[in-house]
Amino acid sequence: MAMLLPVIGSVISNVLLDKGLNLLGSATRNITDAGIEALGDLVKSKTGIDITDKDDLHNLNTEQVLKLREFEIQELESINRSMVEYNKDIVRDKESARALQIATLSAPQSSWIQRHFIYIYSVGLTTAILGYIFMATFYIPVNEQNTRIVDISLGWVFGILSTMVAFFFGSDSSMSKNNTANIFKKQSDTQANKK
Repeated sequence: MAMLLPVIGSVISNVLLDKGLNLLGSATRNITDAGIEALGDLVKSKTGIDITDKDDLHNLNTEQVLKLREFEIQELESINRSMVEYNKDIVRDKESARALQIATLSAPQSSWIQRHFIYIYSVGLTTAILGYIFMATFYIPVNEQNTRIVDISLGWVFGILSTMVAFFFGSDSSMSKNNTANIFKKQSDTQANKK
């Protein structure tokens, strides 16, 4: 029975994707029976259409497909609103951390250690990370048994290092999103020009 569930999800997913319902098609791929039922109940309560029966899905008319597409658009808008709120929370969190740092630096009663702790900590941590990278690169013998451990630990320390760089110099997540959007736009323009 466990092997049958992803197959059922894949069949439903393929039918939905064939109808151009990308969000629902992706959501139903490789989920459990309970997940399909829960998603089916949500879709049925909002549209009146049962997406859990693959035979009914094959017989969807244009009006039903449009209803499901409207449902997808509404859900995407809801997801986008949630993401905007989530990003606002992240910005507020960073702003409060920066405000705390500014208050500590400008407070006349703070000690030298309090004013310089973050810099001492960053220099110490950066030195330790660079030392580990140097040791892992030149002195630690890497063999079949510890290759994965070294890879994982190097990835972890690079993550810490990039977080510290982002703290001191800032990071612009919109820059990477813009670059990705531009890459996809250029690819679609190139494909359109070939046709």
